[in-house]
Amino acid sequence: MLGRGLARSGSSSSLNLPVQGGDASCALWRTQIEHSLICCRDTFPHNQASMQHTLLCIDDEPSICALHKLLFEVNGYRVLVANSGPEGLRLLEGDHIDLVVLDYRMPEMTGDKVAALIRSQHPEIPILMESAYTDLPKEVLKNVDAYLVKGDATEKLVAQVKALLKKRANGNKR
Repeated sequence: MLGRGLARSGSSSSLNLPVQGGDASCALWRTQIEHSLICCRDTFPHNQASMQHTLLCIDDEPSICALHKLLFEVNGYRVLVANSGPEGLRLLEGDHIDLVVLDYRMPEMTGDKVAALIRSQHPEIPILMESAYTDLPKEVLKNVDAYLVKGDATEKLVAQVKALLKKRANGNKR
């Protein structure tokens, strides 16, 4: 595994992200997140409204979880990560979660099965599914509120999360 240090201007801290050697989508996302960090570094501190939201990111790829954690924390969210569907469901039961970002293709339990369990137990929680597949069947997406293709611009991912949280705050569940 390789790591790449990221630091914000005026800060002495850095973050090393694990990146798998041949994973082009991770490299693309890392570049987009670096750009997002540069663009938003002057907006710190974030408002308290977004800091009160907790996101749960479920993906079997640790590098994607690390990228999501960085991206959403930079945008003021509290982020929990899980590397499997069962782990994500355990975290969901142990903490207050405002929104779930979920991968489709995972071992043990696919994202549509995880989404169905979340929807049956917590119908109020918005679910955003991501996948490298561009043409998932409608049946797979029936329990999710939004779907994005992995590798889309990070701004699009953050905007979709904000929109889903706003919709939930306004009382529109789905």
